[in-house]
Formats: sequence, structure tokens, C-alpha cells
Amino acid sequence: MRSLICLFFSVLTVFGENPYNGIVERNGFELTADKPTQILPPVHLVLTDVYLTGVARKAKIYTAYMVIKGTTQNKFLGLREGQQKDGIEVIKITKDTVFISRNGILQELTFQQNSLPSTVTKISTKSNTKDKSGQSKIKSDIDSNERRRQYDEWRKNREKGR
Repeated sequence: MRSLICLFFSVLTVFGENPYNGIVERNGFELTADKPTQILPPVHLVLTDVYLTGVARKAKIYTAYMVIKGTTQNKFLGLREGQQKDGIEVIKITKDTVFISRNGILQELTFQQNSLPSTVTKISTKSNTKDKSGQSKIKSDIDSNERRRQYDEWRKNREKGR
């Protein structure tokens, strides 16, 4: 009986569908000599040394303001559509996007991806009492005396009314 069951399973595996055909078809283990060519998505080149600093509109004419970061000095550019300077040509300007051609390479500049890095500094919240001049101290004393006098007058008028 045992040999009959083993014979049955061996016949099924030989004549049945091979579950490993998918591996051979996709060449996961490089079993075949032909490798399929892969179609890669287009590469977006990000030129990190061109930063978008602003877009201005005057009389329906947009102007894009950019910075080219250099090793020693930064170059600031303000270009309209179709203008070219320092190897950068502005192709199209929208509200928050600028399309440029830099040495023949097309690039899209946005404020989210190509803005200048910002620096955040902490503001000191301590007030320095030693820096108060004598005049401000006198003025605060006068103010407190004036408020005290006004309160006393209000209290007297209130007591008279009773």
C-alpha cells in the first residue's frame, strides 16, 4: 500500500504542472544565458548648485530669481522667459516652478526641491535687568505712583457715593 501511494505521488509530480517554471521563466537564478533588457524610468538630474530664490510678476511678465553656488562666490541671476546668462536659459516660468536649460540639460526648479537651505537661530528670551538705565527706573516709579494715586481717587469717590 505504501509503495502504491509513493508511486501515485511520483506520477503526479512528473506529469503535473511544475511549480518552479515561474522561476525559470523570469531567470531569477540566472539559469539561462539570455538576460532580459530592463526598461528604466527616465532619470531626473538634479543640479544641486542652482537654487531658486524667487519668482516675481510685474505686468503679466514673470521673472525668476536664482543663485548659482560657486566655491568662492555666488552668482545671482534674474531672468525672464527666453533669456540666457552664464549657461542657464529660462524656458518657462509658472507661479512656483521654473523650467531651465543648463548647458543643454533640462531641469525643473521648484521651491520645495531647489530652495536655499535656511538657518534657524534661537532668540534669547532673557531680559537683562542690569542694562536698564536710571531714566527707565525713574519712569517706572512715576508710572506706579501715578497708578496708585488714580486708584486712591477712585476709592474715595466710590466711598462718597455710598
